Amino acid sequence: MTPLEDARCYGGITSFRLSGKNSIEENKALAEKLIMDHNIFTVHRVGLNSGSCIRVTPNVYNSTDDIDAFIHAIKAIAG
Repeated sequence: MTPLEDARCYGGITSFRLSGKNSIEENKALAEKLIMDHNIFTVHRVGLNSGSCIRVTPNVYNSTDDIDAFIHAIKAIAG
């Protein structure tokens, strides 16, 4: 959800949603699936103009393997 058009807009925290999945229920289910099936903790967020989303906050202790596991999990869930 970070704008791609402005290289100044980046950070260590991001939010996303799967295409077409912007309801509260869908994003709560996604956060639950990530923790239960993949042991990846994310936070469901509401109140955005374009619908709810999932917040991901990698930290300095996360390895590239952790990031790869997250990417693999999202690809598996999204199909």
